[in-house]
Amino acid sequence: MGKRRHTNIVIRGITYANCNDAARAVGVTPQSICRAIKDGKLDTVGLGPGVGHRMPVFLGGRFFASVGEAARFAGCTQSAVSKAISAGDPDRVLRKHPGSAKRADLAFALWGIRFDSRADLARRTGLCKTFVYRALSARCPRRMERLYAALMTSKVAA
Repeated sequence: MGKRRHTNIVIRGITYANCNDAARAVGVTPQSICRAIKDGKLDTVGLGPGVGHRMPVFLGGRFFASVGEAARFAGCTQSAVSKAISAGDPDRVLRKHPGSAKRADLAFALWGIRFDSRADLARRTGLCKTFVYRALSARCPRRMERLYAALMTSKVAA
């Protein structure tokens, strides 16, 4: 017989000699115990479905009773908090990411007229959103000309 991989397993403050003893006490299979060790979820093994997100979370120097409470504090989803915890950096949900654009960052001016976003330009000119995005990205003269004509004939230019 091979050497036991997991010994002295601590589940909710109680130490078990091996996976078989822990599984018998908690009411799950030994494979579930091994999987919980691998996933780092020994505190919730054997409690039933949907209990995993009720673990206490330390985020931004504060303790929260659950992942949901931490997510509400951080202004993100429970999934984002769980993924950050799994990655070993729970505070990353509190940091501002350079890729997340705020509404004010999307605003721009075109031929002296101010727009909240490219979608706003498409709405106000009556053009397809895809056409506007491609015209502004590529700066193709023909598309820009058509965009300019649509802008001048719309009520926006008035």
